[in-house]
Amino acid sequence: MARKITISFKETTKDIELYSYLVSLEDKSTEIKNLIRKALILVEDRR
Repeated sequence: MARKITISFKETTKDIELYSYLVSLEDKSTEIKNLIRKALILVEDRR
């Protein structure tokens, strides 16, 4: 006998919060990468 499977793609509050958190982490990592690049450029310029 086959079973019926129901799949829901509704966005819950938890899904939205998790997405927002992950996006903010991505933004922060980009910011950190840019700061590191600037610091490395300054170090290279001093040589």
